[in-house]
Amino acid sequence: MGVGGVVQGTLGFGFALVAAPVTALVYPAALPVTLLLLSIPLNAFVGWRERRWIDWRGLSWVLVGRVVGAIGGVWILLLVPPRLLSAFFGILVLLAVILSLASPTVDALGASGGWSFAAGVASGVMATGAVGGAPLAILYRNRSGPELRSTLAASFLPGVALSLVVLGLAGQVMAWHVILALRLLPGLALGLLASRPLARLADRGGLRRAVLVFALVSSLAAIAQAITG
Repeated sequence: MGVGGVVQGTLGFGFALVAAPVTALVYPAALPVTLLLLSIPLNAFVGWRERRWIDWRGLSWVLVGRVVGAIGGVWILLLVPPRLLSAFFGILVLLAVILSLASPTVDALGASGGWSFAAGVASGVMATGAVGGAPLAILYRNRSGPELRSTLAASFLPGVALSLVVLGLAGQVMAWHVILALRLLPGLALGLLASRPLARLADRGGLRRAVLVFALVSSLAAIAQAITG
């Protein structure tokens, strides 16, 4: 949890990518509820820490896109096997990273309304896995570190809250999930505190590269998940 807090507090995304595989090995019954519970204070902290830099216009488009993506994701899941879907979006993120590195034209694209909406749709569909933050991180890769982290945090919070409400109504949120999240919270808090100097260091140079590298890792993780089942 501490490492996940460091990663997301520095880059703006990546907590689930770090924490989910370890949790699956140590205590699989805790997924996804415990990580969702921890995501509330995680994203609230990051968003509040750099709230002055939130891109509210881009965020509105992203949130609309995430709603469309979440609804579309349910429909797609009914038609496409989850393994194929994971591989498909993993490949899309991989191509986005390659294009961003190789093409100045693509790299110059900003977080306009259309692109924000498209990234929100992709993020909403991919949110069922651990790569939901990758499309948004790629979208904001050329913005300042505070704007990237705060805007992504603000976009994650509504989705996490909605997921918890749905799981709660389905009877999947138990008291022990909350107790476990509280026990893990100190580790997450230490990671977030450690991320503050690392975030400032990354903002001086190398943040864009780090975002793309972690997006690359996310895409490869999705593809590996599809291959291994």
